[in-house]
Amino acid sequence: MADTSTNYLYAALRGGVATGALILAWSAQAGAPEQAQAAASANTAATAQTPPAQTPPAQTPPADAPAVPDSEIVVTGSRIQQNGFASPTPVTVASSEQLTLGQPASLNDGIVQLPQFNGSFGPGNAGAAIRPTGNTGTVLNLRGVGSIRTLILLDGIRVPPTSQLGLVNVDIIPQQLVKRVDTVTAGASAAYGSDAVSGVVNFVIDSKFKGLKLLAQRGIATRGDNGSYQLGAAGGFDVGGRGHLVLSAERRHTNGLMKDDRPAGAVTAGGVGSTGVGTLGSASNPIIYIRDGLRWNLNSNGGRVTSGPFLDTVFLSGPNDYRAAIRGTALLSPGYYQGGDYFYEPPNTTLLPRTTSNNLFGRFTYDVTDSITATATGIFSRTTNSVFGHFNDPLNVPIYSGNAYLPAALQAQLTATNTPSFTLSKFAAADGPIKLADKTDYYYGGLSFAGKLFGDLTWNADYNHGESILHIDQSNLFELRNFYAAIDAVDEGQLRTGVRNGNIVCRVAVTNPGLYPGCVPYNDLGFDSASAAAKDYVTGTASLRSRLKQDSIAASVQGSLIDLWAGSLSFAAGAEYRKQSLGVTSNSDPNVSRPVTGIRGLTADATRFYLTTTAQTRGSYEVKEGFLELSLPLIRDASFTKSLELNGAVRYTDYSTSGNVTTWKVGAVWAPIEDIRFRVTRSRDIRAPTLYDLFLGTQPGISSVFDIHTSTSSSIITSTQGNPDLRPEVGSTLSAGVVIQPSFLPRFGASIDFYKLKIKDAIGTLTIPDILQACEQSGGSGQICGLIVRPGPFSDRTPANTLTSVNLAPVNAATLETQGVDFEANYRAPIGAGSLAFRLYASYIDKLVVQTSPLQAPVNYAGWGDVNPLGSGNPLPKTKGTFSLTYTGDSGLTLFVQERMIGKLKRGSPISIVNEPGVPTYFYTDATISYALPAYGGKAELFVTANNLFDRRYPFFAQPGAVPGLYFASSPGLYDVVGTNVTVGVRMKL
Repeated sequence: MADTSTNYLYAALRGGVATGALILAWSAQAGAPEQAQAAASANTAATAQTPPAQTPPAQTPPADAPAVPDSEIVVTGSRIQQNGFASPTPVTVASSEQLTLGQPASLNDGIVQLPQFNGSFGPGNAGAAIRPTGNTGTVLNLRGVGSIRTLILLDGIRVPPTSQLGLVNVDIIPQQLVKRVDTVTAGASAAYGSDAVSGVVNFVIDSKFKGLKLLAQRGIATRGDNGSYQLGAAGGFDVGGRGHLVLSAERRHTNGLMKDDRPAGAVTAGGVGSTGVGTLGSASNPIIYIRDGLRWNLNSNGGRVTSGPFLDTVFLSGPNDYRAAIRGTALLSPGYYQGGDYFYEPPNTTLLPRTTSNNLFGRFTYDVTDSITATATGIFSRTTNSVFGHFNDPLNVPIYSGNAYLPAALQAQLTATNTPSFTLSKFAAADGPIKLADKTDYYYGGLSFAGKLFGDLTWNADYNHGESILHIDQSNLFELRNFYAAIDAVDEGQLRTGVRNGNIVCRVAVTNPGLYPGCVPYNDLGFDSASAAAKDYVTGTASLRSRLKQDSIAASVQGSLIDLWAGSLSFAAGAEYRKQSLGVTSNSDPNVSRPVTGIRGLTADATRFYLTTTAQTRGSYEVKEGFLELSLPLIRDASFTKSLELNGAVRYTDYSTSGNVTTWKVGAVWAPIEDIRFRVTRSRDIRAPTLYDLFLGTQPGISSVFDIHTSTSSSIITSTQGNPDLRPEVGSTLSAGVVIQPSFLPRFGASIDFYKLKIKDAIGTLTIPDILQACEQSGGSGQICGLIVRPGPFSDRTPANTLTSVNLAPVNAATLETQGVDFEANYRAPIGAGSLAFRLYASYIDKLVVQTSPLQAPVNYAGWGDVNPLGSGNPLPKTKGTFSLTYTGDSGLTLFVQERMIGKLKRGSPISIVNEPGVPTYFYTDATISYALPAYGGKAELFVTANNLFDRRYPFFAQPGAVPGLYFASSPGLYDVVGTNVTVGVRMKL
């Protein structure tokens, strides 16, 4: 029913936009004489660009926050000053007080819960990490199309990336001094540059704050875990007669959760085929869920024999405790069983990370003259995360005849069959999980000047430098050279003289003495059979260090060009230069060769560590940009319409890596009467490839492939690396809507906006079959054929020309399209001596269509439980919303209740059919009680917040075809997995 009603809403909205466009065109022609007459007596206010220290509020002013003064500049996807409602681009405004009322642990947790954000991640919804990425803190994702396509601003200035992947952890922004957060929910590349494809999130700092703020709070789940605390202090004071200084210091910490702290983490669940006929998830073989007890015959926790005369023998508590595997109940997906001896991952891994963030912020503003103001800003942030991830489980490791730990009966079978070795796959659960610890130090320094020229013309110039230094350590990783040397354990006497003496050593210690000093033999047969010294010898720490730097210089001028019949023709123009560089070093570079002399079973091209390889990466680019924006009023206070204004912008950008590109925006705002405004915007936006996309170092791998060119199957070398030939992605955005502020209800405002975004040439990595097929379709002449290496020319289709390697570099091949409707409303009413305010945010996504390559069919992931491969990282319900009520009394009492809604989901996707009931609509309730009282000449506010007040349990999700137990059996990025969480604290303002 909800979907049907929204379709009617679409039709009505589109019809309204079309009708509005016709009326707009007619009124622009018919109303010119009356416009001129109205302009003669109009007292039009000059407009200009926003200086860096004063950027966006906008769209609907929050009913529960102080109104934005008329004198304050408002930017809504525009470089020209204007009231938020007058902007053609929709913007959501949320005050810091409003965001922290519902989520006191972090202002950014409150942002993530706004319905426009899908697939954002942070300490409150991250999953366990298997490989190092450097994505720490909170990373925002508008529209679910990927965080890299959301631009982050601080007072209107681009924030330099905080991670090697080019993303921004917004936790580096001083939450004690944030006044509000403005979200431009449509493309804004023409105004702000690359990456603003899905929109812009702008954090506005209270640079004029005076006094002292203090914060102390503690939080804990009602189950006694997920403990957290936050401490903060901020101060502001005048310096002399012209200067003002604001400072803040903050520390936030959360203990996180392990998977087995919650029931869904303690089960080994997964999705398997229901018929076994056809591809998993196809119409002939829909997926069903196994809720617990799922096993996979890949390996076992004590070791499973995968070749040789005693195939499928499993070792249990020790090398002499073994038996033929108990397989359990066979399921209709090959290799999967319910119950039995086979493999599952233990639950002692991380669900939510242990995180600590320390932030320092300072800003000094000085009036150099009566018309020139200088601002210096500095940020230092250190963020640390601790995660227990996957376990070591190297597959098909050779155990050679004569191994000193091998039971005599099994050795006899090897001898009798003249078998030199067998292979063993073991999940080293007893050795503990791999631990990932990362630390990011972030430095930001900015210097800005703003001033007046003449009339209402203003100028500003900015320089900023950002630098992110990331350290990642993955400890308890198998060092493969040490591991293979240690598992080849022999009796020293047997090897030297043929007579056992009971002294078990590494074989290489006898055959290649001195080459591997300190080698300790490792017993790989049985659960926890190796000694502590052996475990220490075979494990090490993979370390990565990256440094990303960005320098930016920008200057602009803005104001009125000429007074026209309906107001001033306003403009903003400027230029920007930006340079970014990235350097990544590691001790796990797969391109660094390491001797393996004397070690059996390990090839010379083996990586240093199990699981982790990080290639050296170095690269940089420069960007030069220039932009022009115009705002043209056409009608003002005419008899037939209140106002009509056009807005347009164009930006020319030149990248040193990919050439030049032009972005633009055209928009209009039409108010037929004072109470109603229609707005429409069309824009062309871009997302430039990151340095990681362009210059990632070569990382080799091996894959089994069927070569359609020569009709042969083989194992080939794959090479994953950056692609310096990438072009910017191109986005096309249409936004149209209406704003209602009825004069008969003065404290009410509402807006509804339709949006449609299509991204072409989206950057992604094709699969090997897609690469081969695309090259075939081009007859060997396509650019994609350059990713394939063969010994001969394309014309040779003989087996001798079977491909030898494939480059898996990212390419501009994908397409992504999304459209939907955003709704926002707020109202404040007096209640006795106090007031009652409500606010509603709602979002409906009609489609999120992803086509990973021209060879694949487009798939609409909206409303389905499967994750789209290019963006969100979470299932994407069609409907999301938050509704809040705030009562503020004159005695200092404040009561806040918020209801969060996550719409229903169908299981699977159109191409991955799941034969399970869908997930119903979920509601979560948050509540806060606070009381303010005088303290030390200021006021203190005591507060208690309960998130997920009624302890609503998360729904069950299971990953099809995945390692049993690897994933939490729900979606922690979308649903609340903590349960009721209580935060108690005090805020003081002196």
